[in-house]
Formats: sequence, structure tokens, C-alpha cells
Amino acid sequence: MIIIKLIKLLFRKTGTEKNTIQKILIIRQDNRIGNLLFITALMRECKKAFPEASVDVLVSNKFSAILERNPYIDNIWEYRHKEFIFMPWKLFSLIRKLRRYKYDIVIDTKDVFSFNNAFITLASGGAKVVGYAYARAKTVHDVSVPIPSDNMYEPLRHLELLRAIAGQMSDNGDMEVYLSENEIERGEILLKQNGLHPGEFVAIHCGGRGRKSYGIGRFITVARMLFSRHGLTSIIIYGPDESDDIGNYANEKGITFLMPVDVRQMASLIYHCRIFLAGDTGALHIAAALGKRTVSLFIGSNWNRYTPQGSHHLAYRKLDDPPAETLVVEMVLQNLSCPTPQ
Repeated sequence: MIIIKLIKLLFRKTGTEKNTIQKILIIRQDNRIGNLLFITALMRECKKAFPEASVDVLVSNKFSAILERNPYIDNIWEYRHKEFIFMPWKLFSLIRKLRRYKYDIVIDTKDVFSFNNAFITLASGGAKVVGYAYARAKTVHDVSVPIPSDNMYEPLRHLELLRAIAGQMSDNGDMEVYLSENEIERGEILLKQNGLHPGEFVAIHCGGRGRKSYGIGRFITVARMLFSRHGLTSIIIYGPDESDDIGNYANEKGITFLMPVDVRQMASLIYHCRIFLAGDTGALHIAAALGKRTVSLFIGSNWNRYTPQGSHHLAYRKLDDPPAETLVVEMVLQNLSCPTPQ
């Protein structure tokens, strides 16, 4: 593309290739919680492969807070989409800061071409750019990695990018979220204010986009059955998009409705649950990253690529065929009966 070639001329590389890698930048600039968590394994393995290097990330500001306190990240750069549209000089201020770092390696984790992504990747000025071999990749990347199978778990797909520069390494695709003791305590206080105790409730996230959505009413039916038949209390975690519908359900016995103020408060509530139930949502991946038991309903997305891995994760996997509420209840009980995950 002529525009991409022009960008490369305007923003020449600031870094120079060295025998030792000292500075790494990982880029993922979309507004999905799950996509941010999927790169946490890449961050950790980068730090292990290059222990003396700084590992920085450039991500969208909307949910960047979920990466805070991660010990494998040295700096978090925020890409502010809306702000940059109306105040483009702030975008160029960010680019100047990135270029001063003179990154040795820039890893582009998007597996399809995006002009915004290509622009910021090239403008960052890294000595070597690594990314997937999507169409037009040669105009953006110095090292293009074959796009892995759609059936490979997403965090493991991203490790292929690191393997291209680090060689042999582990296949540890575990995601990670780190909470402070203060955040954990505040989550416990909020639960106790609502008559709940840590480790004694089912957490249900009732959100979901389009085909991924199981439906608020069906999740609430599951919660009712868990309480009336098995004595299990639940919290329904919801967001602004679900608030109007949630208003139709009041004084549900055995069910508490909570709308977290931000993504880290949501994580602190999930941290204290006994088991977590959701569709393919960012909240599901937070639960997996916190090491919680999960039951997930994959009815509108690729379960091989996005289902949490491990024996303490159960997933329903039938596209466009939502499970009966009784089956979901059985899955929750089945997972609770399994040995405690190590």
C-alpha cells in the first residue's frame, strides 16, 4: 500500500538491531477485555526469554486497568481512540514518546490488517517488527509468522510470535490478573454489605454480544434453580448495557445483583466466588486468569480458540443451540464436585 510505504518513510526506525534485546513493545489496541488477557501469557514468556529486557505494552485505554500490577509489564501505554480523533496532536505526542524508547522488538498481536494498528506499529520506530503473516503483512513486519490454526488456544497462538525470535520455549498459555490486597479486601467488604461471604456463592455474568448472549432471563432462571433446588446463592454481575433489563427482576430470593464500577472491582468480586458462569465474555477470561472454576456457554464463537483451558473449566460447545437451563445447572454442580484445581 502506498500509504503504508509513506508512513515508513515519515517514521523511520529509531531502534537498531543489537545482539542483546533490551526493550520490547507488545501492541494490542482494541476494546476487548479478553484480547488483553490473551496477551498476558506472551508478556510473561517475553520476560522469561529476555529477563534483562523491559517489556512494555500499548493497549486501548478502555480496559487497560486489567493489566495493572502485572509483574511482567514495565510500562503500559494507552491508545485513546476517541481522544486521538478529536485531538490528533495527542496521538503524535504518544508517538514521540514511543520513539524515544528506541524499541529493539515490536510485536504486533493482531492477526488481520488494520490501518490504525499498522500505523502505530510502524510509527513506534522499533528496530524489528514481528507479526502475523496476514495480507499486506510484508509492508508492516520485518518478521511475519504464519497465522496459526483457528483451533489453537488464543494465548498459545500469540506465543508463536515470540517463538519466531526466541526459539524453543514453553507452551504455557495461562492468563493472569493481579489484584492488590486492598482490592481483594474491598471486594470482600462489598459482598458482606450485600449479605454474602467469600467462597460461598456462584458468580454469573449475564452479558454477551449478539450470538454469544445466552440471555439475562435464562441466566436468572439458572440462578433460581441453583438456589431453590440446591441451596446455592448467586450474584448476577451486569453492566450498563444490561441495567434496564435487570430492573425487571427485583427481590429475587437467593440472587444478588451487582454492577461493578470498573473492571478491577469486577475482578475483585469474581476473585471471591466459588464458581463462575458466563458466556464467551471478558468476565469469563478474568475468572480463568484468576484461577477460578468456570462454566462457559460457547454458542456463538470458536470454542477451540477461546475456551479456558484446564480440568476445572467446563464448556458447552454448540453454535446457535443454547443449552437448557437444567443442563447449565448440572454443569455447575458437576464442576463443583471435581477436585480443587491446583
